[in-house]
Amino acid sequence: MEQAEKTGGGCLKRGCLGCGALVGLLFLSLAVLALVGRFFTPDVVLKKAELGPERVAAESEAAVRGPRGTLALNVDNARVELRPAPAGTALRIEADYDSGGFALREIEETGDDGAWTYRVDFHSTLGLLGLFRKSEGDNLLVVHVPADLPIDLQANLSKGEAAFDLGTLDLGSVAMDLQMGDYLVEFPAPTRRPLERLAVHGRMAGVMVTKLGNASPREAAVSTRMAGLEVDLAGDWREEAEVSVHFDMGGCVISAPASTPLVVVEAHVDGGEADVRVPERSEEEAPLARPVRLSATGTRGGLVVRQR
Repeated sequence: MEQAEKTGGGCLKRGCLGCGALVGLLFLSLAVLALVGRFFTPDVVLKKAELGPERVAAESEAAVRGPRGTLALNVDNARVELRPAPAGTALRIEADYDSGGFALREIEETGDDGAWTYRVDFHSTLGLLGLFRKSEGDNLLVVHVPADLPIDLQANLSKGEAAFDLGTLDLGSVAMDLQMGDYLVEFPAPTRRPLERLAVHGRMAGVMVTKLGNASPREAAVSTRMAGLEVDLAGDWREEAEVSVHFDMGGCVISAPASTPLVVVEAHVDGGEADVRVPERSEEEAPLARPVRLSATGTRGGLVVRQR
């Protein structure tokens, strides 16, 4: 019995020593990476660039717009600003970034039906060493989209921030996947036509969508995970709409002015609280011309819905 106790104690000691060695090795590895990242990564090289699809530039010069295209932004570690540009101008992007640690690439494709895709990729070229790189200013991409250019917008962004002003644009659909950052999507003025669909999904990212009514999407889905979410339903709703809002491990605030024809289909939180203060409205008793049907759900957090 005594021998067994001694043997067990020896195993415990050897296990602790093994864990300590692993922890020590981890810290040593991080220290080595930090030193390498500090002294052996390429120098910061600030660069300015302007780019844009040649097809759209040619259409602008000819004052003719072709089939609807797709603008796809795949960006890491940068601030992205999208702004409306005057009708008849070209789609262009102004970039101000560190070319010593990041790569900027553009790809332009045209399908057999004439529809085009313009993709912009921006990402780090340093891998793990980029975590320890000394930065001199933020990477910035400013996207100027002509108000009369028919496009679908796709954005996959991470480890950064963005401000999208989509008012007045000719949008068919909007799809965004947003990770680790702060992101604003706003429609300060009505879009040229109601959107077919808007989908904005965030993970570990604070997301704010404002004046969604000015986009008047027929279908909208907005969600976040492990972050805060704000959705503003103000604006000029021109079509019936199905709006779905969901959050997980965070908080969500949905607001609407009294003029919004809002119908709350469901509003509940699993493992949290829902505070809904919306005038009771029944479509059967008082039919609405263009109802905005809202389904708001969440898990492990708080939900607030207000109409005033």
